[in-house]
Amino acid sequence: MRSIGRCRARPSERVWGSDAIATMLRELDIPYVALNPGSSYRGLHDSIVNYLGNTRPRMLLCLHEESAVAIGAWLRQGDGAPASR
Repeated sequence: MRSIGRCRARPSERVWGSDAIATMLRELDIPYVALNPGSSYRGLHDSIVNYLGNTRPRMLLCLHEESAVAIGAWLRQGDGAPASR
């Protein structure tokens, strides 16, 4: 593989896109993420659990997409914020 002028990160310095998204969710102060893990969200699921330690946001594991949507809507009813406390 040839270099194209970009700095190559060592494996220990690698930043995954899902880690960046998980960090953004934390910075936006979103306390919960209701999701149905599957191949589409596998990276985000791994980042919330492994990179952030499943603390802020906490992952709410749902068995069906409709459950995830219902939980998200129910949590939002509190004060209008996404997945409010």
